Amino acid sequence: MVSKELIQEFREIAKAEYGLDLSFEEASRIGNDLVDFFDTLAKIDFEEKHRKS
Repeated sequence: MVSKELIQEFREIAKAEYGLDLSFEEASRIGNDLVDFFDTLAKIDFEEKHRKS
């Protein structure tokens, strides 16, 4: 789970860089989805590296 502080920082970046005014809930969902996505990528990479050994 992404901290409230990081979600707020993400909201500020989205507004400043892209003009997106995200609600806290929207930013939280996006942030947590990104964390889940990269967690999945890391697991795939780990399995691929161990499969080759």
